[in-house]
Formats: sequence, structure tokens, C-alpha cells
Amino acid sequence: MDVSLVYELLDARPFVPFEVDMQNGKRILVTHPENVTIFPNRLRVREILVYYPDRDDYSIIFPQGVTALHVAARPTGS
Repeated sequence: MDVSLVYELLDARPFVPFEVDMQNGKRILVTHPENVTIFPNRLRVREILVYYPDRDDYSIIFPQGVTALHVAARPTGS
């Protein structure tokens, strides 16, 4: 999967949480863009770390293992 799609979701304003499906069957929730770190950088991404401060835990996304992205419906204005 093209990792630039992940960047688009991280950069969206307003941000909408999304989930990343991995080849190993794991689904990783991204709740806030500030909890995401890309190593070593966006030009040469090797891994993406997603931190969960509420439980002091993290998940690692290896771009070559991403199979799908799931985005919650964006709220509509009334």
C-alpha cells in the first residue's frame, strides 16, 4: 500500500481517527496525529510508531505490511 495515504490521513484537518489493517491480522487504531512518529522520516519511512498515552503502550506499523485503511465517517455540518 502507498504510505502517502497514511500521511494524508495524518495531515487532514480536522483530523479523523483511522485504523490500519496489517498482514498479520492486527488492526492498529490511530487516535491523534501527535501520537505518531515516522522513522527515520517521511522520505525514507522504515516504520511508523503509534503511541497510546492512556495505557503507556505503542504499536509499530511496517509500511510493507499495511493491507487496508479504515476511516471513520467525517462529521457533517448542519
